Amino acid sequence: MAGSPFASFLATGLKVHPSGKYIYVSDEVNGIRAFSINGMGALAEIAGSPFAAGNEPFGVSVDFEGRFLYTANFVSNDVSGFSIDTNTGKLSPVPGSPFAVAPLQRKRLWTRSGCTSTFLTRLTNTVRAYSINLNGGLTAVSGSPFAATAAEDVMTIP
Repeated sequence: MAGSPFASFLATGLKVHPSGKYIYVSDEVNGIRAFSINGMGALAEIAGSPFAAGNEPFGVSVDFEGRFLYTANFVSNDVSGFSIDTNTGKLSPVPGSPFAVAPLQRKRLWTRSGCTSTFLTRLTNTVRAYSINLNGGLTAVSGSPFAATAAEDVMTIP
């Protein structure tokens, strides 16, 4: 598509920041691409984009507060975490990123409010849950992994 900022890379997932000011796109080859969205809806790539992630990032998730972004790296079996500068949209790796996880299924990464847990569906019909600490780091939730009836199931933990 002429004039599209998405014409030159392989987009495998996207997420609009809760403020509506930024959009983040996982690029299977180059990492995470970040764009600002102006009042007319036009996109401009944010300085420093693309931001390095693990091997073959697939999917992107932003916590509901808009402070952190995560991408599941399918080939390297880890999760890259970033803090989001809410004034510029720029990403910075959180301490300890990337985080080692069990084998991932593509596009299965969620965050939720409250205890702000991240859910990763495995190929073995289980769901692994991680809490997000104040610095954006991930810690396995007690009792994880949780059984699921199929790899496509989504669980929430009270």
